Amino acid sequence: MRVIQQPSSRRRFTALRRKTWGNVFGGLFREARLERGRSVEDAARAAGMEVSEWEAVEAGQVPEWAKACRMPMLSAWTAWG
Repeated sequence: MRVIQQPSSRRRFTALRRKTWGNVFGGLFREARLERGRSVEDAARAAGMEVSEWEAVEAGQVPEWAKACRMPMLSAWTAWG
């Protein structure tokens, strides 16, 4: 069985794209939280996350897919409205 690896430039591009989108969405979540006058603790609780996990999302870190699948961020965001 032959394993095909991505060229390093493609891996770097994928990592850059992931970081960029993480920063975009993290900023959107932070802005939505601040506009609604919610604390980081309120947002984390509404999303079913630890405060440190929420802070990481706002900082642009993309959570593991397993956590992202169980993370009800969208419902938490719409519940604030």
